[in-house]
Amino acid sequence: MVYYLKASGFGINKLIRVCSGSDRSKNVFADLSIKELLIRLMQSQYLEQVCEESATDGNAHRLHYVIDHIRENLTNKILIEDLTRIALLSRNNFFKLFRHHFGVTPLEYINNERIKLAKKLLLVNKYTISEVSDYCGFNDLNYFVRLFRKTEGITPGAYRACLSSGGVRRA
Repeated sequence: MVYYLKASGFGINKLIRVCSGSDRSKNVFADLSIKELLIRLMQSQYLEQVCEESATDGNAHRLHYVIDHIRENLTNKILIEDLTRIALLSRNNFFKLFRHHFGVTPLEYINNERIKLAKKLLLVNKYTISEVSDYCGFNDLNYFVRLFRKTEGITPGAYRACLSSGGVRRA
């Protein structure tokens, strides 16, 4: 849930910007920003609930199958066509349903899960950054580094260095 709250951090920053502005309609914009932030938080809670239920209760909802498939194949190539087939939905409806329920696209969810896995693997110094990237299902090391930096704010190498010096809280 942490990475979904990071996205909500953007909403908080937007709210602060709106409230500190001098625009006459800032109350309307602040109200809309608060509503957007609450929706994002509810979506992230729902995603966490679905993930927990899928681990314990089995597959009561079609998105449980999708989450299970993603978790089981995180280190492999995951095709959207496979996910749409599992969910029994067209591509457009699948994206709409996933985004509606979880607040992120399936691709964002997959990448965020892969970054979580990468953070765990970076704790183990026996793997190179390239090996971590490959194991987590990224075909391109540069893309992995860019995505990791975008998500975590630092590169995988800097993250590992901070871990070894005690500067980053362990995942």
